[in-house]
Amino acid sequence: MFFLKRSLDKINKKKFNIVVILLNLFVAGFLLYLPYYLFGRRLFLGGDDTRFYYAYPTEVLKSLTFFSWINISSLPSNIQNFHSIPFLIVSSLLDAILNSKIHLFYFLFSLPLVLGFIYFQKFVRELIGKEYLISFTVALIYVLSPITVVSHISHFLTPVWLIALVPIIFYYYISFIRRGKNIDIFKAVIWSVFLSIAYFAIVWLVGVLLPLLFGVIFLFIFVENPLKKRLKKTVIFISFIISSQLFWLIPFVMSLTHRGETDLGGEAISKGLIDSFSPTVLATATGNIIYPLLTFYHRQIAFDYDWQLKNIFISYFDYVLPLSLIFIIVLFLGIIKYKQVLSGNKEKIFLFFFISFVAALYFFTVNIGFLKYFFLLLGQIPGFSVFRNFTDKFSLGYIFIYASFLSFCFYVIKKSFPKFYIPLLFAVIIVVAINFIPVKQIVNSPMWTTKNIYKTVNLPQEYLSFVEKVKSTVPSTLNIIGFPQNIASYSVITEDNGKNAYIGTSPFKFLTGVNDLSGSSSFHTAISDNIRESITKRNYKNLLVILNQINVGYLMVTNNIPAEIKDSYLFDKNYLKFQDKKLINSITERELIRSQNGNYILYKLKNSPTIISFNDSAYYEKINPVKYKITIKNLKISQKLFFYETYHPGWKIYPSEKHYENTIFSNFTDIFYLIKEPIFDNSHNALQPYGNEWTISSNTIKNSLDELFYKQNKDGSIDVVLTLYFLPQSYLYLGTAMSLLSLLIGTTYLIKNKKNETK
Repeated sequence: MFFLKRSLDKINKKKFNIVVILLNLFVAGFLLYLPYYLFGRRLFLGGDDTRFYYAYPTEVLKSLTFFSWINISSLPSNIQNFHSIPFLIVSSLLDAILNSKIHLFYFLFSLPLVLGFIYFQKFVRELIGKEYLISFTVALIYVLSPITVVSHISHFLTPVWLIALVPIIFYYYISFIRRGKNIDIFKAVIWSVFLSIAYFAIVWLVGVLLPLLFGVIFLFIFVENPLKKRLKKTVIFISFIISSQLFWLIPFVMSLTHRGETDLGGEAISKGLIDSFSPTVLATATGNIIYPLLTFYHRQIAFDYDWQLKNIFISYFDYVLPLSLIFIIVLFLGIIKYKQVLSGNKEKIFLFFFISFVAALYFFTVNIGFLKYFFLLLGQIPGFSVFRNFTDKFSLGYIFIYASFLSFCFYVIKKSFPKFYIPLLFAVIIVVAINFIPVKQIVNSPMWTTKNIYKTVNLPQEYLSFVEKVKSTVPSTLNIIGFPQNIASYSVITEDNGKNAYIGTSPFKFLTGVNDLSGSSSFHTAISDNIRESITKRNYKNLLVILNQINVGYLMVTNNIPAEIKDSYLFDKNYLKFQDKKLINSITERELIRSQNGNYILYKLKNSPTIISFNDSAYYEKINPVKYKITIKNLKISQKLFFYETYHPGWKIYPSEKHYENTIFSNFTDIFYLIKEPIFDNSHNALQPYGNEWTISSNTIKNSLDELFYKQNKDGSIDVVLTLYFLPQSYLYLGTAMSLLSLLIGTTYLIKNKKNETK
């Protein structure tokens, strides 16, 4: 070790920089190679929140992202995906360039880790100076710690992009505060737009900011006003970041004001979340601070819930655990020696991160004496109930703050114990590498409650050929019900080997444009209960009535689901036995499509549903998922118009435009619906058990519309063309316009301000 220290001391600055660059290139290369090692040239796609868009971004962009009314393996809801538009556009371009689903997915899998590794170093060097070895070491802790692996890499859902975004934003913020260079703002905005997909992980982002808030409060009370000289720059920086996100923030916020059956507005403060807060916290707050201090995820939770992680603790982590005591040594030495080494701003920032670290440790652990009950008390605050899964929501914030604080501890050790500094860094790097070794077992583990079914898969050609035929056969206005039904809303697509399967939110919508209802969670509870009851009681006549009401016209059967999956938590065995050939034969009219090996079969149901129902002389055209053109002929009296989508007050009827163009850019003119007056709004009601209804009156049309909008027939009836439109969609266009306008105004201000400063 001392030989290593003496050797490094002799290296001149230029050679030292080359060594640092080579180390960074090695780690970046390793992170780029990581998915090839983890997944063995298969895709990691399934889960509750599908990762499908990492391999098929163009399909997702076309089928889903631009619309506020979506249906992915479930009945529709007003949950926007606008935040992912920039990311999907860039990913689609990469898809066209790489022309390989595997290479695209693997690159995107590595990207947040590579960016997080690079920018965390830059962020740390802004805090403690050009300490390249320290920043390199703590960046490894940040991206490779077991906490990061278990909480984010193994799931690889939207919050994983915060691994990159958080250090990026903090780095450019500090750089702008110190140097006042406007270019730092624009770089932060560019990254923010590209990674807006991460900002939507609001709860995880708050999980980073909330512990930091305690550090800020401490500085306010005990040190000095930390924003006194920096308030103006802080406001400018934050304003630009918020402006860059208005394209999705405005429609998201406005969605909270619209109340429908699938309303998102009450979710954060819903009674269900509040009621489940205390039981969930009490059940999961069984860990202690020891494992987080060693950079491990909570061991006890893995045992309580029989996770695969339990076996990794038993077989590996428990043996190497003592090595991680080195983190506590670094922590201890940094805390007891900081007064002798640090002064001025460095001391203040040290205290800021120390207080933030203590807060983050508490929020990530909760089970700290009487403080557990304080956390339960916080659950009474509206919105705080979203943190009932605290070990998940605060994990990124904890490891980010812990690694940041360790960087100061290393700096203190370097000044206090210069002889032991390099060996200590080297030892920490070795421990990080040792703790990272079981990453494959953690990330690429079998499906829960199974031993041999892995969640990595390449979609078989039989399935892809089948969905192509479905795409050209089934109209996008009808739903497909899938059998066998699972307890979630999952699709199971199995490779030919029977051991690798896509298990997650169905990709059917992305690949065909047609929605499939693949599980009990695809329906509202009342509808799901009625379907289950009809199937188990063999009441197929009633089943067809229900399916007609929810606009289901086709049935798809998957025949190659492995027995081990059918025996897993995902299927109800008692319900499964009623989903047999007798059911299929009783409710279907004929077989339409059969895949090459018969693993996927599509049937036409005996019913004939339609998404819009009025009378025999009316017909409709689907422009896109949020707009329909309805042509009504010979309307004499009042009649009911039925629309079989989930009820939502955002659905409005307007007099028809002259032209309909189904393009992304032409749809931006729909912003003007925000100032148009809908008609028949007073008669819009929920149709039970599912749908919307309006009373369409010829007298209302004659009295409220100019004759240019309808045709008067000789018999007194009228012909009229109406537009059925989901009004919340227009907030996307409003938000986009406001984003562009505010960024333009802000840029003009900065340029003008810079010229004045120069003068």
